Amino acid sequence: MNRLLTRVGAYALTSALCLVTVGRLSAQTTPAATDMKSADDEKPIALSPFLVDATEDAGYTAKNTLAGTRLRTELKDVGSAISVVTAKFLQDTNSKNSADLLVYTTSTEVAGQGGNFVGGGDGSIIADGAYTKPVANTRVRGLAEADNLRDFFLTDIPWDSYNVGRVDLQRGPNSILFGIGSPAGIINSSVNTAAFKSSNKVELQVSDLGSTRASGDFNQVVLKNELAVRLAAVRDDTKYKQKPAFRDDHRVFGALRYEPKFFSKNGAHTSFRANAETGTINGINPRATPPIDAITPWFTAMNKATYNWQNIGEVTDRTNARYSPYVGAAGGRIYDGNIVTFSDPGSSTQGIAFAASPYSYPTGQPTTSNDPSNGSYRGITTYNNIAQNQRLPGYAISPYKAKSLTDASVFDFYNKLIEGKNRSNTSEFDTYNLNLNQTFMDNKLGFELAYDHQDTKWGWRNFLAWDAAAITVDIMKTLIDGSPNPNVGRAMVIGGGGSAGSGSTHRIRESVRGTAFGELDFKDVLAKDSLITRFLGRHVATWSGSQQSAETTNLSWNNWFVGTGYAQAAAASVGQASRDAATLTYLSGPLTNVNSASGLNLAPITARQEATSTTIKNWNTVSQTYVNYALPIVNPNSNAFNEATRPYTQARKAKDEITSQTFVWQGYLFDGNLVPMVGWRKDVAENFDAGSPNKVNGLVTNYADPEWRLPSGQSETSTGKSKERLYSNVTGQTHTYSLVGHLPKSLASKLPLGMNASLFYSKSANFQPDASRKDILGNRVASPTGETKDYGFTLSALEGRIALKVNRYRTAVSTATLSGELSNSYLIGAGEAWGNVHAKRIGRDIAGLGYDSWENFGTTSASSPYGAGKVLRWEPARQYQIDPADASKGYTQAGIDDQYTTMRKSVEAWNSNPIPKSMQDAWGMTDYATGGGSWSMNSVAVTGDTLSQGTEFELAINPVKGLNIAMNASKTDAKRLNIGKAYSEWIDQRYKDYQGPLGDMRMWGGGNWALDLGSGGTVRDKFNNETYPAYKLALALNNSNVPELRPWRFNTVANYDFSQGLLKGASLGGSYRWQDKNVTGFRLNAAKDGYDVGNPYYGPREHTFDMWIGYSHAITKRINWRVQLNVRDLFATKKLIPVTVQPDGSPAAYKIPEPRVISLTNTFEF
Repeated sequence: MNRLLTRVGAYALTSALCLVTVGRLSAQTTPAATDMKSADDEKPIALSPFLVDATEDAGYTAKNTLAGTRLRTELKDVGSAISVVTAKFLQDTNSKNSADLLVYTTSTEVAGQGGNFVGGGDGSIIADGAYTKPVANTRVRGLAEADNLRDFFLTDIPWDSYNVGRVDLQRGPNSILFGIGSPAGIINSSVNTAAFKSSNKVELQVSDLGSTRASGDFNQVVLKNELAVRLAAVRDDTKYKQKPAFRDDHRVFGALRYEPKFFSKNGAHTSFRANAETGTINGINPRATPPIDAITPWFTAMNKATYNWQNIGEVTDRTNARYSPYVGAAGGRIYDGNIVTFSDPGSSTQGIAFAASPYSYPTGQPTTSNDPSNGSYRGITTYNNIAQNQRLPGYAISPYKAKSLTDASVFDFYNKLIEGKNRSNTSEFDTYNLNLNQTFMDNKLGFELAYDHQDTKWGWRNFLAWDAAAITVDIMKTLIDGSPNPNVGRAMVIGGGGSAGSGSTHRIRESVRGTAFGELDFKDVLAKDSLITRFLGRHVATWSGSQQSAETTNLSWNNWFVGTGYAQAAAASVGQASRDAATLTYLSGPLTNVNSASGLNLAPITARQEATSTTIKNWNTVSQTYVNYALPIVNPNSNAFNEATRPYTQARKAKDEITSQTFVWQGYLFDGNLVPMVGWRKDVAENFDAGSPNKVNGLVTNYADPEWRLPSGQSETSTGKSKERLYSNVTGQTHTYSLVGHLPKSLASKLPLGMNASLFYSKSANFQPDASRKDILGNRVASPTGETKDYGFTLSALEGRIALKVNRYRTAVSTATLSGELSNSYLIGAGEAWGNVHAKRIGRDIAGLGYDSWENFGTTSASSPYGAGKVLRWEPARQYQIDPADASKGYTQAGIDDQYTTMRKSVEAWNSNPIPKSMQDAWGMTDYATGGGSWSMNSVAVTGDTLSQGTEFELAINPVKGLNIAMNASKTDAKRLNIGKAYSEWIDQRYKDYQGPLGDMRMWGGGNWALDLGSGGTVRDKFNNETYPAYKLALALNNSNVPELRPWRFNTVANYDFSQGLLKGASLGGSYRWQDKNVTGFRLNAAKDGYDVGNPYYGPREHTFDMWIGYSHAITKRINWRVQLNVRDLFATKKLIPVTVQPDGSPAAYKIPEPRVISLTNTFEF
């Protein structure tokens, strides 16, 4: 209902503004040429201290900002690192959003096509999970993602230049602005207000990639100098080089400004402003990296080997002579579950289906003979796993990476998206802002009240898991029943399972902010020219109080999964591999007669492909034959978007409320030549968390459950249920200090060439008051904090037309949440939950308290310690009969007896050493006591620190009229430090614990647990092979450079507007973007148990040129036309850019380079 009212309100406001605008336009008559200025001639209006007008900017140079103290302040008097991007800069560079702009600005990085980094970390797989968000993935000073602000309110809405006149970029924390923000900084877009000057603009743009953009901006004065309205709209349909990737951004914006003359008397001034915007963004994001290469090894090292299902176990058994390190989970993805196929990438018609691992029917019946399928579906795994299997040097810390496909003749990743239309991103938003400000005594005293409301929803659908977007080959010669596999030797991609799913986020932000200021100018109370007056100068004190809330609902679901009608999956939770329905889409015919992958020119998936219910073969233990069984497949996406009945696998509901107070004093002493500033801020943050919703078999049972709600103000236990509603709060105080000194005019006037100089120093801090985070044991984690110190100087010449600013900084981020460095952290909770599942189940079976029907089984002999003829429901041996005399049947009775003893000791160890209750709560283990296996990682955070130090240079040159030059350079040294103490202590202790009986607990199905990487594996195996190496890798990376760090960056942008002569009205400009060689990885140390972080590998330097040419001409007395041609990356190449390398320096992952984009823009102003 709130969302409906919001949208109705937004449409009502914009519709009203449209009617007023149309009425005003229809009432106008075309004036004579001499009337063009006089019609809008108006007396100068004193601008409110709460406003910055983009019309004050000159070319690429801005004069004022609100980003220093929340009041309009000249940039020369601000000590912190603030850059302002003007409307002229946006126009010349054709920058419409952050993705376009941030490649030009100081110490900023942005991901996406055309971006200057990938932003996927440097793990074994480069993740593209950040592309699910509506705002661009950014990084400032190598630290972290910047906060996105809209008129200095936090936002999830990406800005667009159709209604934005300038962008402020604050590097590093500034508690005056955002004591509650990202320690990396902010990107604030200032939306256009209605102006007291009528103007209209229509802009049309096309590009060589097929993009089209149309926008309109209509500002009308209704009452001269009193009431104005503005209406703007944009339809931006962007096409990318990777077809069919696109981004459709459609928006409508309205603004109103009312400054009643009745109240603007005797030095007082009243201003009311309002704006509203509604929009939708839909698209398919292009991939920043090529697909993973799991096809080349088949033609090279594997010699095009194919395998029978029935003996594939020999190939994956390290002790067997036929062992191959290249064979494992197909594409690094399929371990269990079921598989459906699509034989044609251009068709939605489903092909054959089969189980990835065999199951016997009827469920619960003893096997009377050996199921002849005794294998599993396997394929070519990715290089990070291959290196691990080969035990290459340093494998214990998992330093190896999956390899990108580099040969575009195998698959043209430059021009084609491998999954086609089977991935998507959606976003919709409604927002409005109300603002009242009142000043007195000619702007010496005043206050502002502002209310901001944002309702944003975004969603995504991944067809290929981000961790398995691999092109590979089907190597299975036979199927489960021994029949020939019709698809053997065909190239394919794997979809479904894992992170191949869908999700949505709905966030409602509400903010109320009040600001009051007072100015004391000693010129008003003392003699204006007295020495004491000049010494004391003027002083501005500002108080601000705000309350903001953000209520967020996160939902996720599998694209499809096996229904409970399939007996072998009925008892498993959705999300477990046995409920998966992975898809194999074949991209070629059989390749058995082809000698190389090069030149295959594989087709992408062009049809919409979704798994549907089918039939599947399994062994029937009664008829002793393979029988077709129904395989029901549930497709949640068939329901309407966010419909309450959709079967969700994860759900989280939380609300953050932050109450803040800020006080700032800024002085202008010694004729304004010394500008000190002191700021204090206090934030009180409260977090309300609804806890884990009730789930059955991995599904949220009732999204609308009234018991699944936010707590009232303290932690609560839901009546009759085990889940908890969590409440927490945290309070923080931060301070900001800065000092700016200008060369006195008396001294500056003696310098040549109109030179001047200033010195500045700034120290500030902030924190992100996140009370929801817990450490690995459930203890509250301190909020992330940021501290920065900036100092330097500014030199100018030609009366400010040339200005150089040099800034030295040190910015530290503490207790920030780690992600890519600890990719297997989820296995901590998963391992504890799943190990406990089996401890409880096996314990019940041993005690004779029943069995779990999904388990497999064997029967006992007379000599067994627990009696003859009993069914071992806890599956000591997968799919095998126990035969004391025949070891070839899988297990001897002696082996089973040994495992029984081992399991009994392990069950006792698990039951006597449960994990702390606080850890159970933090990991969402709502059914730990009964062994249900539920877990989540919603609030658990593994933390670390980052330190960035460097120097930034900004040069603005405007020596003659019409020439604008902006240059910047940055030297950055950013390092990652210090894994959280609780995490390190737990991992180290758990490693010791798992070396005893606790680690003997089975992790998955049955198998020979004694074998290294045995078929079932133990908790110890999983921990030692995945969690612990990731931890050791993180330790090895301590004090190393952050991923993709480029020590130096340099950008220059220049434009000249011809104002006379034959070229009058023409403009010519261009830019040069240079990036230093990037850090791509590290060598192993001498002991091969860590990295030599002081000896990194580097990728190549990058050079990018952009150019533009324009022409402006008055078509009529009232209509001005402007045309501009932009070429982005003029000398674009197809040379892939290394992102990560192997420990020996050989390439791993690559970034696809920015393509050349040519755009033509026509603008009409009237």
